[in-house]
Amino acid sequence: MANISYEYKIEIVDRLYTEAERPKGHLTGDFETFEEMLNRYSHSGWQLDRIQTEPRNGSVPARNLIIFKREKMV
Repeated sequence: MANISYEYKIEIVDRLYTEAERPKGHLTGDFETFEEMLNRYSHSGWQLDRIQTEPRNGSVPARNLIIFKREKMV
C-alpha cells in the first residue's frame, strides 16, 4: 500500500451563507455562499475534509474552520 500524503488549506469564516441569504444591490461585492466556496476549491482539485467550529471566546463569536485537502503529488 502506498503512502498517501495530503496538503491542507483552511478558510476561516464567521458564518456559512446560502444563496437565499445573498444581499441585494451594492452589498453583493465580497459575498460568497458556502456552495460557491466549495466550487471554487474543487476547481483547483481540493476536497472538503471537515468543518470545525471554534468555541465562542467572550464577546468574540464562534468561527468556522473549513478545512480542504488534496493529495500531494510526489
